[in-house]
Amino acid sequence: MLTRKGNRIKAVAALAVLGVLFKGNMVVFSFCLGVVQGMLPLVGYNFGAKNKERVRETALKTGLISFSWGALCWSIVMLFPNEIIALFGTDPRFLVEGIAAIRIFAFSFFAMGLQSNLSSSSKGSGEEFHH
Repeated sequence: MLTRKGNRIKAVAALAVLGVLFKGNMVVFSFCLGVVQGMLPLVGYNFGAKNKERVRETALKTGLISFSWGALCWSIVMLFPNEIIALFGTDPRFLVEGIAAIRIFAFSFFAMGLQSNLSSSSKGSGEEFHH
């Protein structure tokens, strides 16, 4: 009986941490998505005009902006994990699990912008990447 109750408390804390991680993920990803949505017409117009250098320049600059945003968010999470997690709850188990999880999860911030940039460059040019 006590073991079940202990596992249930751990599961609730883990689920709460997961909710916080997904909220943070959406904050980071929303910015990247906005940048990429602004890139789409530029890539499309320049690709249609056969201005490949401008397409390349737009994709590179957008990728740099998205990557920089991810690096900034990663830095904030690495410097202030306690403060960020404490915004969402004060339960000791939640704080311990949340701080470890947010540090691991923050590494995805780098790839987030680059992935959306690559897929949208393909979408804007009307061509697909082939393996």
